[in-house]
Amino acid sequence: MNYFLRANATPPRQLLHINVEYFMEDEDIYYYIIGHFLIVFVFAGILFFAHDLGFMALVKDNCALYEITCYRLRNCSSRGSSDSRRSQGLADDEIHANVLRANDMYQLAMSLTDRIEQAYNITWFVLLVQNMSSFGTCIMLFVLKGLVYFLVFAVE
Repeated sequence: MNYFLRANATPPRQLLHINVEYFMEDEDIYYYIIGHFLIVFVFAGILFFAHDLGFMALVKDNCALYEITCYRLRNCSSRGSSDSRRSQGLADDEIHANVLRANDMYQLAMSLTDRIEQAYNITWFVLLVQNMSSFGTCIMLFVLKGLVYFLVFAVE
């Protein structure tokens, strides 16, 4: 019976334990990694500022839509309340049509405001997480005395 059990069992395997030693200059790898992190740091900052500048441009255009709407409504109210309206031949229907067009433009501006706000909130959160992780990593690298020791402890 022992013969069959031994023949059916898998033989124990020995894991190869190979100790490899290698030597590298701490300064060489440190400068390369710091260089990459600085490039990421600059790229993240540029991306963050470009995103905010794009948002500011969209908000400025949207504010211009609100100003155009206010101008049209003021123009309609001044035409409707003036005594010379009858002499200019402006009908109530024309003033009403101008008010409706101004109202449509106001609704367009409101919908654009909602879309801009939703898009900005989502992308701002993603950029915030990305920038905080890259900035935190850079700060951690500068605070720690040696990057190579940090990498050795992170791998283990």
